[in-house]
This record gives sequence, C-alpha cells and structure tokens, in this order.
Amino acid sequence: MAAFDLARIAARKLREGHSAERAQGYEAVAAAAAGLGFVIKLVPPGDPVIGTSDAKLLRDWLSIYVRNDVSSDQAAAYAAHELGHLELHQPQELCSGSDPDAGASRALSRVEAYGQRERRELQANVFAREFLLPRSLARQLFLVECKSAADIAQTLKLPYPLVRRQLLDSLLGPDIAEQSVDMVAPQQKRDESQWAAATFEGSALLLEAGPGSGKTRTLVMRIEHLLAQPTVSARDILALTFSNKAAGDLADRIAKAHPNAAAEMWTGTFHAFGLDLIRRYYDKLGLPNNVQLIDKAQAIELLEDRLPLMGLKHYHDLRNPDQGLVKILSAVSRAKDELVDHEDFGRRASAALEVATSEKEIIAAERSCEAATVYRVYTETLREAGAVDFGDLVMLPALLIGRNDAVREQVAQRHSHVLVDEYQDVNRASARLLIELYRAGSRLWVVGDARQSLYRWRGASSANMAGFEADFAGGQRLPLGHNYRSTDHIVSLSRRFAADMRAGKNGLAYKAAAQRSEEGSTTKLLVGRNDDCEGELLAAEIKRLVEAGVPLATQAVLAPTNGRLDIMAAALARQEIATTHLGSFFERDEVRDLLSILALLAEANGGALVRVAALREIRVGPQDIGTIVSAAHKDRIPLNALLERASTLPGMTSAGGQALERLGMQLKGLESHMSAFEVAASWLLDRSDYLRDIASEPGPEGSLARAALQALLGFLDQRELDGRLLTPARAIKRVRSAVLLADDRDLRDAALGADAAAVRMMTIHGAKGLEFSAVHVVGLHDQCLPGRFQRDDSPLPPGLVQPETREMHLEEEECLFFVAISRAEDHLRLYHNEIANVRSRKPSPFLARLGNLSRHELAVATAPSNSPIVQHKPVKTVQINIFDIRDYASCALRIAYRRYFGIHGRRHESPYLQTSGVLYTLVDRITEVAGPNVNSNMQAVLEEVWETRGPIGSGLAADYFAHASGRVSTLAQLASGFESPGFAHIELPINGGTLTVGAPLVRSTPKGTEIRFFDAGPVRSKTGNDQSAGILLSAARHAFGRQVDAMTAHMTDGGVVGFKRSEEKVANDLEEAGQILSAINSGTLPPNPSMRICGRCPHFVSCPSVGAIEPI
Repeated sequence: MAAFDLARIAARKLREGHSAERAQGYEAVAAAAAGLGFVIKLVPPGDPVIGTSDAKLLRDWLSIYVRNDVSSDQAAAYAAHELGHLELHQPQELCSGSDPDAGASRALSRVEAYGQRERRELQANVFAREFLLPRSLARQLFLVECKSAADIAQTLKLPYPLVRRQLLDSLLGPDIAEQSVDMVAPQQKRDESQWAAATFEGSALLLEAGPGSGKTRTLVMRIEHLLAQPTVSARDILALTFSNKAAGDLADRIAKAHPNAAAEMWTGTFHAFGLDLIRRYYDKLGLPNNVQLIDKAQAIELLEDRLPLMGLKHYHDLRNPDQGLVKILSAVSRAKDELVDHEDFGRRASAALEVATSEKEIIAAERSCEAATVYRVYTETLREAGAVDFGDLVMLPALLIGRNDAVREQVAQRHSHVLVDEYQDVNRASARLLIELYRAGSRLWVVGDARQSLYRWRGASSANMAGFEADFAGGQRLPLGHNYRSTDHIVSLSRRFAADMRAGKNGLAYKAAAQRSEEGSTTKLLVGRNDDCEGELLAAEIKRLVEAGVPLATQAVLAPTNGRLDIMAAALARQEIATTHLGSFFERDEVRDLLSILALLAEANGGALVRVAALREIRVGPQDIGTIVSAAHKDRIPLNALLERASTLPGMTSAGGQALERLGMQLKGLESHMSAFEVAASWLLDRSDYLRDIASEPGPEGSLARAALQALLGFLDQRELDGRLLTPARAIKRVRSAVLLADDRDLRDAALGADAAAVRMMTIHGAKGLEFSAVHVVGLHDQCLPGRFQRDDSPLPPGLVQPETREMHLEEEECLFFVAISRAEDHLRLYHNEIANVRSRKPSPFLARLGNLSRHELAVATAPSNSPIVQHKPVKTVQINIFDIRDYASCALRIAYRRYFGIHGRRHESPYLQTSGVLYTLVDRITEVAGPNVNSNMQAVLEEVWETRGPIGSGLAADYFAHASGRVSTLAQLASGFESPGFAHIELPINGGTLTVGAPLVRSTPKGTEIRFFDAGPVRSKTGNDQSAGILLSAARHAFGRQVDAMTAHMTDGGVVGFKRSEEKVANDLEEAGQILSAINSGTLPPNPSMRICGRCPHFVSCPSVGAIEPI
C-alpha cells in the first residue's frame, strides 16, 4: 500500500539527510534523532514516562524514551520505531506499544482490516527496518557479500528478527519507485448525482452505482460531508466494505485529508466488525475474552479425529475422511449465513426425516441429520476451544443484537451513521445486522449494483437490493448517472447487455453516460478452433496492443475459472509473454521446494528427499536416495538421523554421500518442534544459497517466484488456537487441508508491483472493482460462461435456503459477464473456441446480446501445445499388484516412488488415519482369520495390530478402539460362512508377467462357488463395473474356474456388490494391466496433477521430483 511505500521512502531520506548512513545500529538512530533536534534517553522499565511501553516519543520534550534493560541492538529498533512516528504521524497519534508484525492466525489476517492505529504501528515498523537496514544495503550484504542474516545482525548491531524480516522484504518484495507514491488523481468536475448522494439527509439510502461511476469517490464525499456536520463525530461513523483491501484504501483516502478522523472512525469488513462485536460482548455470547478465530482448514482438523466417533453412515469414508467434512462444513457455513444455529438446523433435519416417504427423500433427510450431528459437535468443539469461525462472525452478533435490546441500543448509539459498500454482495445475516441497527436508530447509506452480484454461493443475493425499501422503511434509491472509466463504445455495450439482465429487473434502469472523450478501439470477437487457437489469438492481440502503445501492465486477461486461466497462461508462456499468473499455488516449484525442507523434519519416511536432492546445492541421484531411504527404513530411524553419516552407508556413492552430509549440515540444529516459519527462514537466510538464486532470477518469472515464496512464508508465520507457532508437521497438514479445500485464493495474489511489465491474469471474481486499459475475456463458450448448472447436493434441510434454479444460475452468470466487460477502459477483446477434444462448443449466448462484433478467426494453431512424455529410470519387474493398477489410474508416478525409492505412506498420521491403517491391515489378513471363529480371530488380530499401528498415544484411543471393534464386527459378519482358500494371493498371468491379487474367501452353495473379495471403503457408484472389478473377476476365474459368483464386500457400510463387468471390458482390463507392467519397466510413469488426489498423496510436497536426474 502507498502508506508503507511512504514509510520506506521517508526512512531512506532521513538516513541520507542526516549523515546517519555512516553509522550503524543505535548510533545511526541517535545521529538521525539529533539531526531532528531530538535526544534518546534511557529510563528504567515501568518509569512513569514510558509506563508499560518499551519506548515513547514525547514531541514537546524533544525526546525519545527507551527502556534501559534491553540490548543496544533492541534499543536501536525501539528508538527507530519512534522515529517513524515522528516522521510519519500527527502529534496526537499515540503509539499503541503492540507489535503487529508478530505472527497471528491466517484466519485473523484475512478478517482484520488493520485499523488506523494498527496501520500506524506497521508503518513505524516498516520505517524502522528500512532506516536501520536499507533495502540496497540488505541486498548488497546478502547477495553480493554472501553474508547470512546472523552475520548481518552481528555486524550492524541489530536484532536478528528485525534483520530477518527486512531481508525477506528486501529480497522477495518489489521495490517502490518514489514517483509512484506521489501520483495524484486528476481533478473531476462536480457530479451532481454524486453530490446528491453524498449530502442525502434521509434515514436510509440505496445508491445504485454502476461500473466506473465513482462510487468510492462518492463514499468518501459522504464521509467528508458527515464530518463537516457539527452534530457528527468521526466515532459515530461505521464504514463497512467487502474486502480488507477496500477497507484499507478507504481509510487511506480519508486519512489524507482527515488523519484524526480516520483514526477514530471504524472502517473494515462485515466480518471484522462482527469480530469486534464478539470481543466486546464475549460474555453475553458465552465466549472467553480472548476468543480465537479459525479458518476452514483448522475446522477440518478440529473435527476429523472426532468424525468416526459420530456414528455417521453417509459421510464416513476410511479412504477420504475429510471429503464428507468439507461438504458438511460448507452446509454449516451456508446455514450460518441464514442465521440458523445448530439447534434450529437439527430440528429442521429431524422434521424432514419424519415426513420423508420416498427412498430419495429418506436418504436426503438422513444426510441432513448427519450434518446436524456434525454441526452440533462442531459447535461444542468450538466452544471448548474458545473459538469461532467465519460464519459465526456475522451470525452471532446479528442474533445477539436481535435478541438483546440493550446491546442493540449501545451499538446503534456508538455507530449512528452506517455506510456499506458493495451492498449487493451482503448475505442475509449481514442484512439482518443492518436491519437491527436501523431499527435502533442508526442512519443507513449503502451503495451497490445488483448487476454485479457475484457471491450467491456464500449467501449473497440481489434480493437484498430488490427488497431494500421493505427491509428499511422510508428508504430511498438514487442512481449515479455517469461512467468515468470506459469509452463510449464500451459503455454502450454494457448498457445494451444490462437492459435484459435478470438481476436488474427490480432496480433502476442502467443509463450511465460515458464521460471520456477518448475513442479507444472497437471491440473484437476472436474465435479459435480449439484451446491452442484461442491462446494464439490472445497472444497476437496482446502483442498488437503493445505495438499500439498499451503496456503489458495495463492489460488483463479475465476468465470464469482458474482452470481456463491456466490454459491461457500456458499459451502466453509459449509465446514468451510475461504474465502475473502464479497458477495453482501449492504446485509451484519454489513452494514445494521449501515445503520439502519442512517435510524432511516433519515426516520421518524421508519422502521429501527426492525433491531436496534435486536442488542445485545438493544434487543427489535416485540410487543414493534409495540407499539412504532403505537404510532408514531398515533401522527404523528418521532419515534425518543418517544424513550426517551418509558416506558410511553401504552402496552410497562418494559424491552422493558428500552431498547428503552437506544437506545434513544445513539442517543441523533445526528441529521438528520448532516454528515452521523459523525453520524456513533460517534455511533460506542462514544455511543455503537457495534464496540468493531466487532473488537474482530475472524477469517476471523471477518476480512470480519471489512473490510465491513471500506468500508461503506469510502462510507459515501463523499460530495455533493455543497460541503456539505452527510446527513443520502442522504446517504440512495445514497445506494439505488448504489444497483439499481449494483454499489458496489469498495466496495466489502475486505482489509484483504496479509497474511490473506483465499481463495481469485473474478470474472475473478477482477483477471485481478493478479496471484496465485493455481487457481480454477468454472462455466465452457454453459450459464455461455461462458455466454448467449443477443442482446443490449439500445436506441442508429443506426450506433452509431457496433451492438453486437454472434461472437463478443464469442470473449470476449474467452478472459475471457484465462485470468482465465493464472492467475495460479503452479496449475490449472477447474470445471463445469451437471444439473441446472432439466435442463441439457453442459460443456463449451472452455474446449475441452485444450486437454485431468485429469477428476474427483462427482454424489451425501454428505452435500447438504438446504434452511431453515423462520418463524416469525404469523399474525392472515381472510382477505388479492391484495397487499398481489403481495408482496408475490416479497418478502413475506414485508407483515409481514406492517401487524405486521404497517410499510409502506418511509416518506421522492422525489418529483417524492410524485407525484406518489398522482396519486396512485386517482386510489384508482376511484369509488368516476366516472360518468358524472368525469374530474372535479378528478381535485377536485387531488387538495385535493395534499395539503397533493404533493411535495408542491419543486421548481418544479408547474411543477409536471401540470404533475399530465395531468395524471389525461388520467385517466378521461379511466373512461369516466363508472359508479361506488356503492361499493368501492369486498370481494372475498378464502380458509380460503376473498380477498379484489378494485372495478372497470362498464358500460352496447349491448354485456353485461363491467368491467374496473385501474392501475397506464404502460402495461407490461404479463399484462392480470398474477396472478393479474386471481384474478381480479375472483373478477369481483363474483360481476357481469360470463358473463362479464373484463379488466385493465393503467394510465401511456393509454393502455387498456383485461384479457386472462385460466380457469385453474384462479382456480390456487384462490387456491394460499388461500395458501398465510395460510402462513400469520402461519408466513411463508421468504425474497426473489433481488437487483432489494430490492433497491426500504422501508424495505431495516432493512430486514430481525424482532426484538429480534429467528425464530420459
């Protein structure tokens, strides 16, 4: 933000202007202070002058007071912080004494738009770091002189944490050009529609503000108008925005003209305001005074260990325990948007089950009842932890204010003027909060545009706009009548499309008039035959605009989905066009490199070594990796314990041993109990050259890599609910949860700097509120925009929300298209293609509503994309198993990790996964326990396996053992009456070798031989008619003859499904098994990235590396 840029520039000027650059540490601060006429005085801690603070600036006394019981290094940091206040802030703005740089939870960082006081402290911190260790000096010492962070701290007499933070900022963040900070927006003549809205005197106003109409300017004008009223104090104003960025920008705008008022008024998001109310009225909500906030990943972690103990049927899966939780927690969040607590949810679900008659209704109601159970346990678990989630932040205050007259009156008196931005995107809980404040006397002023409503999936609805007058009696509407963003041509297209939009039918007509005189260019429709053609058209048009004087930095590619962005980013990369596209965050090389360092400490199986071994400083080949992994597995010790003596291992090459010992030295002193951020920062700044390589990488790709590392370090620098810092193991687990939840949206925002010469790439949702000289909208074909309509299958009780209809879906997709085209200032380009694989695509129906467009086509790509054939060192074998078949279908590279390196599952698993592992073992040993005493035999094996593999150290161990015993009883019932065939495996002949299958149980019936295989998971839609069914049926026939009745019994739900695979498909399954064996022997085992699969894979952080070799 500009405020922090100003802090850096002010620090540089002060250091240069008072000759302080020749001094270091405390001496430099003292010299700069003296140049300003101030003196630094040391006083005992607790002295009346400083009280409980570490330091204090007293302007009237021309002094900076610092406690005298700290080192001179720390005193320099405290004094420089106060110098920052002296240079940057008003005399009456006091230092809060807190450290906003300290790590917090990721959830809090997403919600809290720093208030003016917190922002001032951050500015002072930035100033202090830049003053004591200027960016240019930091880069010189680290990159040129190759000094470590510890060496720099010692040389410059500075605190190590300050040096570390400044080095990371200086090496990973973009520099700030001084001239970019002082840019002033051009003056605009008075807009009467804006003025009428800003000076509105009624009790409630809905300002309908279309794209580019100056709504933020009008919002600022409204605040300035209120501040000019003698009866209004800044403390009376509550300004609610939709994002932290919008809140920060609004606060900065107000602070330029009214710094004191900006510090006193409340500016932030609905969620931040809700958190403030929860902290203020925690006792009335039954919460502790230090209430914690958790995000979705933490919610999964809180519940996953309790899930098997809830007695669920539909949402219990041994293989993927978190899959059902994700769906249930989504329903819980949606219920909270509608102010439905767990008790209300449970009543609705029970009522639905009572009246259900058809099988479909009964199953849906049972799912709702299971969701109600999870909601209840989740609520209880949150209360035990003294925590709330995002949904609670609005629901709890809204319910409290609605039910408690005294609280409602207090809040309304404190915030007598409530202003809301992006009103079309508030949910019903937020609207209810506003209704209650309005009922208590607060005046309401909201701005929105129903045609830009994009967040129905989280409860937002254009109905809030349509029902404004009903919700707020006496409310009025006004429009903003002009568009200051776009050319007349683009505004005309927007008006034409808006005329028939479903979302605008209940509001004022969109009649905005363009105010710009520039002509821009005529909109083009560019049609490619396929994705490659669309990509080439996009690249050519971007280059054409650059030649016409439109810089890359002012062009944006907008897409309906991240998947479409990935395709177009790859196309632009082939044409050597720089972009800001980070892609899937946790798939980036530098992100996985750093996570692999953490995984070496967190996961004792050493699987991460295959990636770390490929780093420039290490370079260890697959053979040596296999040697040390095997040795660690054989001795049952963590791989890390062998690194420092790797050269002594039998079979280790000399070069490999030396490299692994070098790695051991890098990791020496780093422990699994340390903070993940400390481990990562220490390795980057004090132990390796990795950061030096990244910091020196040129061009946009280097900028993206640095932005990704900076985002990852921020992710790692967070705390647990109990205040502890995130350990490496917990960090890896949190990453997996974020991947499974697709919860990396905040990490994808690359901080490259406003002037980076690269095309901006983002989803249409991400472009909301932004504007660009040239906008390229891709993916404008049916099933992409508008996207495919899918009925909601969440376990919400009937009537809780209005069911999504096709008409509602199209309404929001129209809004998405309207937002996309209205981001363009001068140039608008629209793209679609006509074929996907072999299926034809229809153009988006939205295009026809724009009228006749200039059309350009490309039928054949000149540089089509080609998926490279990935080959690794062959794994010679003549025998494969059913796990190889399944892995090849999901991700063939897993076979290489398991067979070549001997790397199996994670050693550190949750109690749930440990229990699942025990149950899988019992299924594998089914032939040992079958017979007349199957139940007692299974219980005996359960107790045996539990001692070595069960979660015996968990506080819930007894509960898990009871759960496992119940599953074993189900397994025993399924095995009852069957016998062991007398062998444990079936060797099925295939082309080139054999396929090993675990033996089934058998029994004779009057109809013939019945064969029963066993599976730990539940029955699925394709059970009995998939590739596994074909293989098992072939194995059964091979061992027992063709006249068999074969089936699979499923332990999770007790289902038994017979095989119904056609003969043709069975033959194809065997042929494909032979092809898989051939692929393994040839080393053709490519990865198959899929976040649904990757997040659960034990090789997630190391994939696709296989050590220091090139693909062959």
